[in-house]
Amino acid sequence: MIEPPVANEDLSAPEDYPMKNVLYGTPDAKVQWLRTSTQGEGQLFTGIFMCRPCGLEDEYLGDESLYMIEGRMTVEVIGGESVSLKAGDVASFPRGTKTVCHIHEPIKKFFVISG
Repeated sequence: MIEPPVANEDLSAPEDYPMKNVLYGTPDAKVQWLRTSTQGEGQLFTGIFMCRPCGLEDEYLGDESLYMIEGRMTVEVIGGESVSLKAGDVASFPRGTKTVCHIHEPIKKFFVISG
């Protein structure tokens, strides 16, 4: 049986994550990084993101897949449909997607950004 290498780095405490383009509310956003590099080509970031209720404009700088751990939000895709997400939901957005996010309840999400 092949055993994949396991990162055994100490996880740091969540750090403040300044949000740009806040439309309303006070995000008080934090991120706990799990991975910020890759052994191959391209980018790979994973972590846990937490944010309080607010509204903000965003553009995905890489392909992002996420799993909602807690909370509820609506992601309005500019030029597309709105996506309502709650705990237990998964979603994926391609690089360059422009959105307006409405965070209705404090959220905690696991994310993977690649590309």
